[in-house]
Amino acid sequence: MNGESGQGTRSPALDWLPALAWAGALLILGGQESAGPSLPAGMDKVAHLSLYGVLGLLSAHGWVRHGRSPAAALVLILAMAIGALDEMNQSRVPGRDADPFDFLADAIGVLLGFAARLRLGARRNRTTNV
Repeated sequence: MNGESGQGTRSPALDWLPALAWAGALLILGGQESAGPSLPAGMDKVAHLSLYGVLGLLSAHGWVRHGRSPAAALVLILAMAIGALDEMNQSRVPGRDADPFDFLADAIGVLLGFAARLRLGARRNRTTNV
């Protein structure tokens, strides 16, 4: 077993807990009438990219800890579905709207976060195997 996979008697559900908690926080935040201070034009996309980048990173972490199962594509689709669900939810919140470009920023954030976590893990494994 490599240094990243789950070990011992720890519950496999714990592998996914950080990603699930963050996804829940994103959905709660998106359901608020005001999600925070007004951002300059275009900066809201940076916020979406960053927040969903964390979701991608946590999803990749859970995936690696869970033994790289299920398929990465499924994990990515589910994480991106949180962004889609968030946008649909916002369309029903007074003062908010659904923006396909917000979803695009969410999806890119998920991909970048997932890739960053895998890259960090690969780098860590190279340094410990030397």
